[in-house]
Amino acid sequence: MWVQIAILVVSALINYATRSKPTKPEPQEVTTPTAEEGKKLRKVYGTVWVDDAQVLGFKKMGTDPIQTKGGKK
Repeated sequence: MWVQIAILVVSALINYATRSKPTKPEPQEVTTPTAEEGKKLRKVYGTVWVDDAQVLGFKKMGTDPIQTKGGKK
């Protein structure tokens, strides 16, 4: 039994030492299609195929840092 536990611990250490180190992803710039002035807006009811996309509003999403003091922003 102790031999099996030792083999398990050694294999876990070897696995930890030889694992690949992940790289942090770089932030990406987002390009979105925008609505053109004078173009009619579509109302889609049901399942249809839309060839060109329109984005009327876009908000850059991200993360907010965690505040340690617990105060308001």
